[in-house]
Amino acid sequence: MSVAIDSPVANDSNLKVPFLWRFRPQYFHKIWGGDRLQVFLKKDVGGLKQCGESWELSDVPPNPSQVAEGPCEGMSLPDVLHRFGSQIMGKQWTATGTSVTRFPLLIKFLDAREDLSVQVHPNDVLAQERHGCPGKTEMWYVLEAEPEATLITGFRGEMDPETYTRMLQAGRIMEMLNQEPVAAGDVFFIPAGRIHTIGRGIVLAEIQQSSDITYRLYDFDRVDERGERRELHTEEAIDALDFRKYNSYRTSYSEAGDAPVELVNCPYFRTFLLKLTRPMERVGHDHLSFRVYMAVQGSGYLEAGDEHMEMKLGDTVLVSAQAGCTRITPGFQGLSLLETGLPALNSVVA
Repeated sequence: MSVAIDSPVANDSNLKVPFLWRFRPQYFHKIWGGDRLQVFLKKDVGGLKQCGESWELSDVPPNPSQVAEGPCEGMSLPDVLHRFGSQIMGKQWTATGTSVTRFPLLIKFLDAREDLSVQVHPNDVLAQERHGCPGKTEMWYVLEAEPEATLITGFRGEMDPETYTRMLQAGRIMEMLNQEPVAAGDVFFIPAGRIHTIGRGIVLAEIQQSSDITYRLYDFDRVDERGERRELHTEEAIDALDFRKYNSYRTSYSEAGDAPVELVNCPYFRTFLLKLTRPMERVGHDHLSFRVYMAVQGSGYLEAGDEHMEMKLGDTVLVSAQAGCTRITPGFQGLSLLETGLPALNSVVA
């Protein structure tokens, strides 16, 4: 059910705007997907085979999220922002003069039973020019990885368009790419333009710009259920690729129990890891930004004002900027969360 923006719910002037929002996940079949979203994260995918992605919070057409519970149940995220945008998004967003009509992030969980395609995402300029949408910068937090699991990010050596094209045409693309071993808790930042793929046996949380534009470069010569190979985007990708070699592709951080640890701070989002064994209060100064919490281990609950929501592994909750303070209480075995907001988000431990 979708609630239109002219519905009684949306136009009820006496409606108290919720502090805490839970949305219905959307599940997607992928040729590389498996069953770990059901088995590990306990997602109800409704019998979907090879479920590769759970979109937890989306404003990407044509798949906007819908509110799962509370007084606004059934409203789509675009409708919610149309009605309550500034209260949810915060002063940091509205101060830019941007119309609050689209949520800037896409929040996902992914299960890679097999390797994803080798791919790249365009930056904002190229994506806007070609597709009329934002580019795609993203980050990954690994929840689970099989022994010897790996992923690819960036080039292993110096590269240029001519050498890249020659090796690609010769079927030698894998020789160019940097491969990283993966374990639970690893973090990788993937800016637009960086060649990458998620390897088999990995479950991860993905935080990214609100875009679903992907240029596929190599798909391991596999075929879909119809016996057809998926489309490649070789020519489109040339202009999108960053051919530079970097000294490190892995995000380093030091865990700190019961203290926020910054993982990524980029122009599109800022993400912290919270590993809690005791209650913590997170204060969004001056109502600057919304916050999104993803439970990546354990269980507990969130409180804001007189509202509370349970959190368990695989859950995602959006906290309105107007909430100000959020109290997080871990369960008996602790609770680990990813906390994401706009880059100027300045949360502190109260």
